[in-house]
Amino acid sequence: AAAARPVRPPLPAALVALTPARSRRAALLLAPLLLAACHAGHAGRAASPPPTGAVAVGRTATDPVSGNVVTVQDVDRDGGELLVEISATAGTRFGTGVSPSEITVLTAAGAVVTATRAPADLTPFDGAEPGRRAGGWLAFATPRAAGSMLVLNRAALTVVGSQQTVPGATYAVPLPPA
Repeated sequence: AAAARPVRPPLPAALVALTPARSRRAALLLAPLLLAACHAGHAGRAASPPPTGAVAVGRTATDPVSGNVVTVQDVDRDGGELLVEISATAGTRFGTGVSPSEITVLTAAGAVVTATRAPADLTPFDGAEPGRRAGGWLAFATPRAAGSMLVLNRAALTVVGSQQTVPGATYAVPLPPA
C-alpha cells in the first residue's frame, strides 16, 4: 500500500478573520507576485497541435474527493510509444494538484506503464497546480493501445493537523486503438 502523504486543507474563513490586519495586507500584496513567479516557467508556451494521425477522444476521469479532473483529448502512436494528450484541472480541496507521475496506462494484458517525456515537437504535460488547469502530452512505452486505459491514481492522503486519512483511489478512461 502507498504511504499516505500529508496535505493541508484550505484555511477556514473563521481563521482568516482572526489573523492580524497587517498579515492579511502583506499576504494580499505578495500573493500576485508569488503566483507570477511560480507560473513564469509556463508563460508563453503554446499547446502543440495534435499529430496528423491522432485520434480524438474527449473522455474524462474525475476524482470526486480531490476535485481533480483529467480529460484525454487525443491519442497517437509514435513507433513503440503511445502518445496521449491530456488536459487536467486540479481541485483545491486537498491542495494536491495533478502530477504526471499520477497518470499511468493499464494495458489489456494488465501491465501498468508509467509516463515518459513526450517527444520534443509536442508540448509536454508538466502537471497542474491546485486550482489551475494545464495540458500537454505524455508518452507511454507500450506496444498497443487496444484495450488499454489511462488511469488517474490518487495516493492515500492524511489531512494535516488531524488523524483523518483519505484512502487512495484510481479512475480510468478507456483508450481507443491508436
